[in-house]
Amino acid sequence: MFCPTEELITSGSPSEPGKWPWQALIITELDGKWQQCGGSLITPSWVLTAAHCFLDPVGNNWKIQRITLGTINRNGIGKGAVNYTKASIVHVHEESIPDVLQEVDVNIFSDEACRKMHHTPGPDGSYTKSHFCAGHLEGKKDTCGGDSGGPLMCEENGEYIVHGITSSGPAECGKKNKPGIYTRVSDFITWIGRTIYGFRYHWSNWKRNKCSVTCGRGQRTVTRTCLDKDDRPATECEGISIRHFRCRIPPCVEYHWTPWKTTCSVTCNEGIATSTRYCADANNAPTFPNNCPGREKKIKPCVMPKCIEYHWTHWKTTCSVTCNKGIATIARYCADANNAPTFPNNCPGREKKIKPCVMPKCIEYHWTTWVSTCNVACGEGTETSSRDCMDDKNSQSKAENCVGESRKIRKCVKPDCIEYHWTPWVSTCSVTCGEGTESSTRNCVDDKGDQSKPDNCPGEDKLIGKCVKPYCIEYHWGEWFNASECSASCGTGEIKMKRKCFDSDNFEVLDSNKCNPGKDVKLRTCNLKSCPEESSTSYHWGQWGSWSTCRSRVGHGNICNGFKSSTRDCLIGSEDVNTRRCRDEYYGEDHYCESSCRMKTSYCP
Repeated sequence: MFCPTEELITSGSPSEPGKWPWQALIITELDGKWQQCGGSLITPSWVLTAAHCFLDPVGNNWKIQRITLGTINRNGIGKGAVNYTKASIVHVHEESIPDVLQEVDVNIFSDEACRKMHHTPGPDGSYTKSHFCAGHLEGKKDTCGGDSGGPLMCEENGEYIVHGITSSGPAECGKKNKPGIYTRVSDFITWIGRTIYGFRYHWSNWKRNKCSVTCGRGQRTVTRTCLDKDDRPATECEGISIRHFRCRIPPCVEYHWTPWKTTCSVTCNEGIATSTRYCADANNAPTFPNNCPGREKKIKPCVMPKCIEYHWTHWKTTCSVTCNKGIATIARYCADANNAPTFPNNCPGREKKIKPCVMPKCIEYHWTTWVSTCNVACGEGTETSSRDCMDDKNSQSKAENCVGESRKIRKCVKPDCIEYHWTPWVSTCSVTCGEGTESSTRNCVDDKGDQSKPDNCPGEDKLIGKCVKPYCIEYHWGEWFNASECSASCGTGEIKMKRKCFDSDNFEVLDSNKCNPGKDVKLRTCNLKSCPEESSTSYHWGQWGSWSTCRSRVGHGNICNGFKSSTRDCLIGSEDVNTRRCRDEYYGEDHYCESSCRMKTSYCP
């Protein structure tokens, strides 16, 4: 391959004398104009070049002025130079120029890549199936004007083979993503052989054989056959008849059948069941059935439930309009014995029919005035405006009956916002012992500390939860009993009745106030025989009783601090009477007293 100029092809370099002895320089002329092409000496008397060097696109035939071999000098001078001025053109198959032969290395691209880069025919050259392209994606290294017909050589096993002939390329040499286009010589081997050897011997086209393996890595051969002029096998052709290439096929895969799937040809009564499965690879992706042993389909009879009798439901009519004239659609659906919808094809006849319909006269509708609200009381917010659709009697109707929107949204601006915040939570429990409900409240205040509406602060102003207090003791009254004899020995007197207060463990509680409602003492009238005469007797307090056990007072601070109590009776003589008598007699004194004490439990040290 040659570069036309060092100025155009920056990566070209001059060739060494004798390095490419088969390289030919062809000078042609037409009406005083001349052009240069390259060529390859493929036999002692035959030069292979491009057809358009002699026949231009408009049909002009260019005459050969000179063919030069054996030198790298364009002027045909130098040691070993041979110049020919007479030559015959036997086939027509298809400009600053340096004085010294140029050479450059290029890359050959795949057909798919070449078609993408040369998809548009025109000044940049046309790409056909007999072409390939070579060069560099970044451009620069390429052929140019004056290189047509020159060879693209590939070295194989120490021999150089003419792989392509410089054909065409982009109008701008070395253009990025536009490599040069070359004619594929292998497509014309038969023609070249017949032309050179007078149709005596020629090679057949290369035949691409199968890879030696069906998966993994293997070897592929391409072969050709030497033929005589009658296309019979011969041995006189020059060159090799077989080439070896590596072939890489997708990795070997273990295949397996998927589970059978069965479908019956009918949904009721008797039919044909078709069972299918597919051959899958290791990733369960479908592949060719031949990769798995056995059948992929089998057929057998199938019996389905008894067929159901179907019927049409009653016709239902809907009109396309609600007023004036429209189209009425009359429909029904096919149902089974349970009136459940099924496929229309199960019932004979149509499921729908259409006819004109006339509805009441249309009503004229109009919008009310827009009503707008802003979602904030301060700062920037969103204003929502709405209106109602009314009929000609000013009754509200559906929004769809009016033209336009019933709602619109836009920005609204209010005075600057006041910053609000919550005060600390204040909590109260509904009980003083046991489990109860705890209510927590807080107030929303502004930046001046003034109370505001709860809505101005984010979150809730009230929380309800559970609270647990010390274990509750339930108190109850015992039965009434006589605490004294009748206060009088004659006439009408009083008997004091008492009852005791007990806790939930049925232990007596000396503080009767814990049993509410009610009192622990009451008076009952007693009637004795009439007194012969009055006698006065004074009331007095009896002795204090023993102290009770130490008990805790629920809901009153430290549970280890308790109390004990004692009582005394009011007496008249030796008889016990209502304590009220003594309290009236001795103002400020009582029958009950308490004293503090320390609880003795596992919780109290």
